[in-house]
Amino acid sequence: MSDQAQPKSQDAILGGLAPPTGVVLGGLEGVKQRLASGVWNQQAAAVTQALQYGEAGLDLLLQTLKQEERITLRWAIYWNLIHQAKPALKGILSQYNPYRSFQPLFTLEERDN
Repeated sequence: MSDQAQPKSQDAILGGLAPPTGVVLGGLEGVKQRLASGVWNQQAAAVTQALQYGEAGLDLLLQTLKQEERITLRWAIYWNLIHQAKPALKGILSQYNPYRSFQPLFTLEERDN
């Protein structure tokens, strides 16, 4: 397992200190679990935590962005990734821009006077 996938000091659980009510995974596996949880607070935190795992974290977020149907999670991922200084991400993200799913309420037409 690479060092990027290992739990870090800022992870929820480090060194087997799991709460008595259940198991919470640290590292990238824990981020995956929180992204899939369906609980918005956990998902939002997982998006920012994924960025701490380098390319593996970016790959996880891109995969989730491609497969995710909930617009709130898509926005969170898109917003975090669009601010990364990686030119290759800009092209990939243009395919998943959440603005493309907006429907206009009305349109303006130019009139000739």
